[in-house]
Amino acid sequence: MQRGDPAGGSAGHFSRPRACDPGGMLSCAARWAVALAAIVVPSAARGGSWNQFRGPSGDGRAATARLPTEWSEEKNVRWKTEIPGKAWASPVELDGRIWLANATPDGKRLSAVCVDAESGRVLHDVTLFEVEKPAFCHDYNSYASPTPVIEPGRLYVHFGSAGTACLDPATGAILWKRQDIPCDHHRGPGSSPILHEDLLVLVFDGFDVQYVTALDSKTGRTVWRTDRSIDYGTADGDMKKAYCTPTVVDHGGRRQLVCPAAVGTVAYDPRTGKELWKVVHGGYNTAMRPLFTHDLVVICTQSGDRMLAVRPDGDGDVTKTHVAWKFGKSTPSRPSQSVVGDHLYMVSDTGIFGAIDVRTGQQAWSDRRTGRHSASLVESGGRLYAFDEDGGAVVFAADPTGFRMVAENRLAAGCMASPAVVGDDLVVRTKTHLYRLGGPPAGGGAAKAAGTGAGGAGTGDAGGVAAADATLDTEPGGPMAAADAVRQVRPGAAVPAGAEVTLFAAEPVIRNPIGAATDARGRLWVAENHTYAEKGVQRDGPLRDRVTVLEDADGDGVAERHRIAVDGLEGLTGVAVGHGGVWLACPPRLLFLPDADRSEVTLPASAARVVLDGFDVPPRSHHNFMNGLSFGPDG
Repeated sequence: MQRGDPAGGSAGHFSRPRACDPGGMLSCAARWAVALAAIVVPSAARGGSWNQFRGPSGDGRAATARLPTEWSEEKNVRWKTEIPGKAWASPVELDGRIWLANATPDGKRLSAVCVDAESGRVLHDVTLFEVEKPAFCHDYNSYASPTPVIEPGRLYVHFGSAGTACLDPATGAILWKRQDIPCDHHRGPGSSPILHEDLLVLVFDGFDVQYVTALDSKTGRTVWRTDRSIDYGTADGDMKKAYCTPTVVDHGGRRQLVCPAAVGTVAYDPRTGKELWKVVHGGYNTAMRPLFTHDLVVICTQSGDRMLAVRPDGDGDVTKTHVAWKFGKSTPSRPSQSVVGDHLYMVSDTGIFGAIDVRTGQQAWSDRRTGRHSASLVESGGRLYAFDEDGGAVVFAADPTGFRMVAENRLAAGCMASPAVVGDDLVVRTKTHLYRLGGPPAGGGAAKAAGTGAGGAGTGDAGGVAAADATLDTEPGGPMAAADAVRQVRPGAAVPAGAEVTLFAAEPVIRNPIGAATDARGRLWVAENHTYAEKGVQRDGPLRDRVTVLEDADGDGVAERHRIAVDGLEGLTGVAVGHGGVWLACPPRLLFLPDADRSEVTLPASAARVVLDGFDVPPRSHHNFMNGLSFGPDG
C-alpha cells in the first residue's frame, strides 16, 4: 500500500493502479491509468550518440537520461581508466565506443584514443600527427583541447593548425588528414569542429589570421573559406583570438552558422560561407558555444557586453537593431550555459551560480560558491551538473526561484573537459582519468523491462518481442511490473524494437489521467478527468477534475512524491506548464494559473484566470473534442 497521505503531500513509492471509475467507463479508465505507469522510450532517444561538444543538440541537454546524482571514487563508478597525457578535449560516443583527442604535454604526439563504453578498456590509441617543433601553448590550455565530432563511419579529430584528421571509428584507420591550414593560435587551439550535412566546419581565430572554413567531410578538401570582416580596433593579435565552437540554427527557414569571435559575432550561410549578419559586442577570448532558444541567439564573451541575446532575422550589421537584451553580472567566459524552460542557468569561471529569464535578460538569482570552472554544464531531468577544475561537482536544480543543491560530489582530480552522457551514465574526463559514473547496468531504482519478461531488462529485437504474460499481483499492494503494464494497455502488446519500458509511477488515487506535461524541474503534471461520464451524459456533475504532480526527487527514475496542485476543475482535457504558470484546457475555456508551478499548496479552480472562452461543445458530445496543450517554438 502507498505510504503517506493518499490525497496529497509526501508519499513513498506508489502502489499498483486500482480500477476505479465513477463514470462507469472502467475499461477506459483502467487502461489510461496503466498507460501512465508504463512509459516507453526509444533507446536511441534516451541514450543516443553524444557525437560532438555539448552533445547532439549542442547545448548540454540529455533530455531523457536518468543520470546519477551522487558519486565518489568508491560510489557509482562503473569503471575508471587512466588516460596518460594532457588534453582538455571532451569525450564523444557512438555505437558503444568513446573517443578522445589526446596529446603529450609537450605537444609532440597528437593522437586519438578509443575506449569501450561497457568495460572501460582501451581499444585504440592512434598516432595522428608527430610534431617536431610544436607551437607555444599556454599551460592553462592543452595541445588537444578541441573536442572531436563523430558520425557513422567517420570520426573527425582536430588540433587547430597542427592538424585535422578523419578516422574510421570502427577500426581506427586514418581516412584523410590535413596539416596545411594556417593559424598562429599563440596560446594553443580551442575551437571544436562541427558537422553540417557533408561539411566539416572549422574556426581559426588566431593571433595572425581570423577566418572560418568548411571541408568536404568525405575527402578533407576545402569547400569554402571566409575571412572575418570584424574591425578589431587594434593591431594586437592577442586581442583578436577566440576559442568558440559555432552553432547552426534554423530560423524562419534560413540556416545560419553562428560563429562568435573577438569583438563581434558573425552568422554565415553554412553551405557557402556568405556573411548574413554581424553584431558587435566587444570582448575577446570567446570560448562558450552560443545557444539558440526562444527565437534568440545567446552569446557570451570575456569583457565587452559579456552576455547578449540577438534576434537572428536581420541582415548586415544588426548591432543597433536586433539586440534583445544584455546582461553583465558574473557571467562565465569558459563554461557554456544551459536553458531549461524560460531560464538560462550558468556558473562563472570562479564558481558564481546564477539564473536569468532568457526572454528578458532579467536576473532571477545569483549564488556565490567556490571552485574554478571550465567544464560546460550538462542538464537532464531538471538537474544541472557543474564539474570544477579541482575534483568537485555540484548537482543543482533548474529552479528559477533560487539556488537549490541536489548533491555535491568529489573525484580525485578535476575537469577541464565537459562531461558526455552515455545511456543513463555520465562519462567524465578528469585531468588524469576517464570515468563512467552511474548505477548498475540493469537495476537500481527503476524496474526495467523490454521484451524479456516481467521485471526483466533489455530491448526489443528486430521483430519486437511481446511482453511476458505474468501475474499482475507481483507482490501484495506493490507496483505492477513494467512489462505487465504494457500488456494491460493492449493485450498482447509488443515492446517495439530498440525501446525499453520503465515503471515511473503507479498511483492508486490517480484516475483517468487524460493529459500530462513536464516542468523545468522534471516533475510530471497529470490532468485527471474524473467527470468523464457514460455515453449520453456529457459530464458527471457531482465530481470534479484535478491536476496532480509527481516528482522523482532523488533521480532514481521512480516518483516518490505526489501532491494535488489544482482541484475543483470541470471538463479538464489537457495541461501545460511554462511561460509563467500552468495552463489548463477545460472546454469551453482555456484557463491560466500564474506561478502555480512554484506553489506547494493545492489551488482551487477559482484561482485560475479565463484567457479564452467560447468553444462550442455540441450538446450530444459525451467524448472529448479537445485533447492536449503544447507550446510551439515561438511560445
